[in-house]
Amino acid sequence: MSARSPPAIGKRQGMHWTGHAAYAAGAVVIIFTLGSLYRATVSVQKYAQLIDHSVEVLATVSEMGEAMSRANAAQLSFLLSLEGGFVERRERAFDDVRDRLGRLQRLTVDEPGMQTRLSSLERLIGERRLLMLDAERIRRSAGSSPWPDPDHATSSALIASLHAELRQSGRASLLTRRVELQRVIRDGLIELGAAVLASVALMIPAYMAYNRHLRAHLGAERKLRDLAESLPGAVFQYRSLPDGTGRYEFLSHGIERLRGVDAAAGLADPHRIFGTILEDDRKEFLAVIAAAEISGNEIQHDYRVKAKDGQVRWL
Repeated sequence: MSARSPPAIGKRQGMHWTGHAAYAAGAVVIIFTLGSLYRATVSVQKYAQLIDHSVEVLATVSEMGEAMSRANAAQLSFLLSLEGGFVERRERAFDDVRDRLGRLQRLTVDEPGMQTRLSSLERLIGERRLLMLDAERIRRSAGSSPWPDPDHATSSALIASLHAELRQSGRASLLTRRVELQRVIRDGLIELGAAVLASVALMIPAYMAYNRHLRAHLGAERKLRDLAESLPGAVFQYRSLPDGTGRYEFLSHGIERLRGVDAAAGLADPHRIFGTILEDDRKEFLAVIAAAEISGNEIQHDYRVKAKDGQVRWL
């Protein structure tokens, strides 16, 4: 028997370099896309936090203005009625003003311009409270107090001006951060769209190259199988494994004529094939196979097999 493995049945040839290059470029684009998405996500989170910060600053500025208005209203009500409850309301309002002022100083600790305005506002509010205390003292002792007097009017105007500046600064900051957030989202969408288009542009030729390679390979394999089936006898490919076992990787249907064993059964269990060799010839056959594995030479060996119908044949 002359046994030779069919060349490369069941093995795929390498894809053309253009396919590999396209896939590699596509992988680079995907990595770049993931990096862009990560950067965009981080930027969006950053500007979302900054926007929340600006909203909180504006809300605190408004709360401070409302507290200052309550203090002014309570002072005016006291001067008109001399009821002590209005003094308590005024002092509670000033406590709220100081609380909001402290919160603003903490929120804008990294903004020198805001810190300067808040320091000036803190000084003016302190002076304003002293003026109110003087007016209260005069009203309680003399029974009347001019309200508002020029000092009160000047103080009110300065506080109102600084409060308006704080509100305007907070709105400008909020607008800037919203514009930046929109820019980041827009740039991220542009990068993502470009990456998707680039991936598609690179993957299409890679897919076409793969299809061409696959069709060529399947065609060559089909021709090789047809050739193997048309040959007299049987064509096989057997692989020996490191653990001493082995398996058939290819068996032509001629094995059914020679051994009476179905090719699929032989692929599933190689002992179905070896079992057809007569016991007197089996040991020598296996020794020849082992020697050929070491030397790599072609096998030329005659032995007997017993088919399913009991007939003995020489191979």
